[in-house]
Amino acid sequence: MSANTSPDTNDYPPLPSSTTVYRAASNTKHLTEDRRKATPEAFYRRLPTPENPQRDRKGLSVGLTPEATGICLTRVRGIIALVVGEVRNLGLDVLQDKPTHANITGLPYRDPTDLDLIAKADKYAEDLAEIAKIPPELQP
Repeated sequence: MSANTSPDTNDYPPLPSSTTVYRAASNTKHLTEDRRKATPEAFYRRLPTPENPQRDRKGLSVGLTPEATGICLTRVRGIIALVVGEVRNLGLDVLQDKPTHANITGLPYRDPTDLDLIAKADKYAEDLAEIAKIPPELQP
């Protein structure tokens, strides 16, 4: 099993490169002030905590439909769309783990004790923000 897979991803075939996945903008910092562009802040993996040791363990959460995005969140400020093939072109992957859910894998945590990981996480976050789209019809 590779580092980017987990036991429950084996039941799903690779997502086609043309697939669009959706990420919830759960924080005002995830979108620009005019809400027309995603910011790098939307693409950082959160470090696990004692209260939430499973946080972002598999990667960065995305939905396979707009409706499946942010189901567990208290508030969604917007929906961010990404094309799987464009994510893969960055050296990352998107692996499905549930019928309507997947994870962007290959992203490092932004560990405050490791400057190299911070730089890599920042670069990936900037690149993901650059390829992200904000479909106006999906905004609250």
